[in-house]
Amino acid sequence: MQQSRGLKPNGTGISGVLHAVRDMEDSILGGQIQWYVIKMGMELDKCIVSTVIDMYGKCSCSSQMSQVFDEMDALDIDACSAPVSRLSKKGFVDEAVMVFRQFKDKGIDSNVVSGHIEAYSAQVSWFSRNGFVDEALMVFREFKDKGIELNVVSWTLVFAACSQNGKDMEALDLFKEMQIAVVKQNSTTIPCILPACVNTQH
Repeated sequence: MQQSRGLKPNGTGISGVLHAVRDMEDSILGGQIQWYVIKMGMELDKCIVSTVIDMYGKCSCSSQMSQVFDEMDALDIDACSAPVSRLSKKGFVDEAVMVFRQFKDKGIDSNVVSGHIEAYSAQVSWFSRNGFVDEALMVFREFKDKGIELNVVSWTLVFAACSQNGKDMEALDLFKEMQIAVVKQNSTTIPCILPACVNTQH
C-alpha cells in the first residue's frame, strides 16, 4: 500500500479504486473510501468527486450521490452527467429530475452537462417514458437555442415525447420547425408524428 510506505495516494489512484468499487456495487466500501478522501483533504478533487458520484449512482444510493453533488462547487461534465445517467438507468426518475434541476440551479448549461447527442437522447427518452414531457421539451429547446446541431433522431425523439404525452400541437409545431431547419426525416419520423396528425385531424 502506498500509505504504508508514507506515500499519499493521488486522485488517479483513488479514482481507480472507486471504479472497482462501483463495478462491485459496494456502497459501504465506497463510503469508507469517501471518508478517507475527506480525511486526506482531497474532497475537492474533481476527478475523485466525479467517480464518487458515479459510484453512488451505480449503487442506487441517490441521497448520498445527490449530497456529494450538491456540496461540490466546481462541477465538470462527468460530475454532472453521471448522476442523471445512473439514476435514470436504475429507475429513480424523481431523483434524476431533482439532480437535473440541481445543476440547472447552479447555472450549468445543458450543453455542458450533456456534452453530446447521445446524452441528449437519453435525457429526452427517459423524461418522455416517465411522463416528464415538459422537461423533455426544456432539454430540446435549450440545445436548439444554443445553436447545437440536432440530428433527425434528436427531433424524432421529441416528436414521440409530445405525441405519447398528449401534446399533439406541440409535436406538429416541432415537425414544422424541423422542416424549416432542413433536417431530412427518416423511416421513424412519420410513425412518431402520425398520431398527432390523426388526433388533430391534420
